[in-house]
Amino acid sequence: MKKSTKYFLIIAVIAVAIGVYFSSRVIVATAFFKNESKIFLLEKECDIETLAELLYQDSIISSPSQFLTLASLKNFESARPGRFQFMNSESHNSIINKIRARSQKPLLIKVEGVRSIQQLAGILGKQLQADSTEFISVLTSDEILKKYGIKKEEVASLIFPNTYEFYWTISPEEFLEKMATITNEYWTEEKLNKAAALKMTKAEVYTLASIVKGETVTKSEAPKIAGLYLNRLRINQALQADPTLTFENYTGSKERVKLSNADPNSRYNTYKNTGLPPGPVFFTEPVYLDAVLNAESHNYFYMCAQPRGTGLHDFARTFPEHERYVSAYRKWQREAGIN
Repeated sequence: MKKSTKYFLIIAVIAVAIGVYFSSRVIVATAFFKNESKIFLLEKECDIETLAELLYQDSIISSPSQFLTLASLKNFESARPGRFQFMNSESHNSIINKIRARSQKPLLIKVEGVRSIQQLAGILGKQLQADSTEFISVLTSDEILKKYGIKKEEVASLIFPNTYEFYWTISPEEFLEKMATITNEYWTEEKLNKAAALKMTKAEVYTLASIVKGETVTKSEAPKIAGLYLNRLRINQALQADPTLTFENYTGSKERVKLSNADPNSRYNTYKNTGLPPGPVFFTEPVYLDAVLNAESHNYFYMCAQPRGTGLHDFARTFPEHERYVSAYRKWQREAGIN
């Protein structure tokens, strides 16, 4: 073998070895934060240079130059927004793969414990990329809600309280679509037929169910309460449901509802107005919709909370009978020192 050829082969082997060594260092370069894992929020689409700087500032990558070299080798040029979780000492190669594939870490968000769209938007806006005003804009848009055949007062009828898994980047439109898909799964043909038999829309069933929820302490009593309100609706008698009085000015107070404090001009005042209020007064679980669709058949038109705080009600067919229950309840309140 000629010396020149021999030297050329030696140089080539050395070059390959250096290349392999350098490439391996680039690929195995790792994150260097101290915790077991870390969440990284990329708020908007950016080029790879900006991404490298953001990752470095957040202690996700240890070497921007090595990260950029590897990104170039992988033809990774830009990144889209997302919420990503990286583990301590995770390789730059793995980090690039996650961001490129947009393998986001989802959030678990409780959609419950609220009564208004404004409160819901506040919860979502604090945890997701879109802010509360963006959610309110979509959830109260007549044009968007037309797609679902509902008015803005009825938008809660598309949402069941629960804990949901969302990507941080979910848009308000996508959120509403996901909620509508879930509620539509509830509405089987059998349930739609039951609603039709009651001469009620899906939103109206939900609205009545929300009132039943507000009046129910023991869920087993819900079908009987639903039957009472359906009886009143059939004869156009005012529902006189306390939960509707506090809806528009809800403060979270646990104080007893007083009719004297209710707004006489509110469309949600079911003491003044007959029929259903404009929309739901609670975000409502399916069990209460079931109670309406499978309401107990009876002749009760009145109910009063039982004495001794049982959480149950005494039901009456006539007003004089109801008054006797009310007197007994108020006597118990006085004796127990309850205002």
